[in-house]
Amino acid sequence: MAMQVNAPLGTSASDVDAFIFAPSSDRIAYRADQNVDTQVELFVVSLATGAPGPAMMVNTVLPTSADVSAASEAFTRDGRALVFEADMVVNDETEAWWVDVSGAAPGTPVRLNPVLPVNGDVSVVILGP
Repeated sequence: MAMQVNAPLGTSASDVDAFIFAPSSDRIAYRADQNVDTQVELFVVSLATGAPGPAMMVNTVLPTSADVSAASEAFTRDGRALVFEADMVVNDETEAWWVDVSGAAPGTPVRLNPVLPVNGDVSVVILGP
């Protein structure tokens, strides 16, 4: 039986462009332009009860034209946190972020990289064993 996990999308042009399951399969994260057309954000949904819980935004409010980067999200091995790339502070300056998703609502994202130079970017985040 199929169940929708994302919240209603804002426009007919909006879409979910990717999703991943936590290692324990009790959460799913997805990227979508759910709230603002063409502005891709990251959401997490609990599957702990067997039915999808509410979709909760993981990133902070993004600057105009900013996004969560494509194919950047990954759950930690224990599934309690997400790591992702986004230009959450300055548009077009992509940084690495970590956020606790083990509670009833996602925590505040924590920047993993040092302050970047002007026009600097994090290009890859690799989780170790």
